Amino acid sequence: MKLPEAVTLLEAASKVLPSLRSAGVEAIRTTVRPFPEDGYTCAGAMPDISGHWL
Repeated sequence: MKLPEAVTLLEAASKVLPSLRSAGVEAIRTTVRPFPEDGYTCAGAMPDISGHWL
């Protein structure tokens, strides 16, 4: 399975990380971003885990 967006992203990344030139797209997965009822994003620092962001 090759989606143009994934191939384009891999090509761009390989310009920064040359070792990716021999890599390929194995699979593509997407999901719907969850939003709490208050409408604010649920992304941010996890208060109980130092240095962990969600």
